[in-house]
Amino acid sequence: MAAIRPEIAVAAIPDDERVRVPQAADVWFRRLLLDTVSGGWCNLLRVRKSGVLSRHRHPMVAVGYDDAWTKIEVCRRHYAGVGLGAGYADRFIR
Repeated sequence: MAAIRPEIAVAAIPDDERVRVPQAADVWFRRLLLDTVSGGWCNLLRVRKSGVLSRHRHPMVAVGYDDAWTKIEVCRRHYAGVGLGAGYADRFIR
């Protein structure tokens, strides 16, 4: 079995809370992958309010959109604003 490449493996619980990007009130995401080929992404959510959230997909609709490129910009703005630097988002781009 091949070893996991250290540049793509991250600790389950971050040492630095600044890596969590605010998404909504009491909701943050932690980026794991930004796929610029398919436009998709993978992240872990932290939700600090009651409710149920299960694995799901977001279909494309006419109301608006999010793709890897919009997520990259959101991450870059957040990471720059919290002192990690906009380039911190680049480590998740594939």
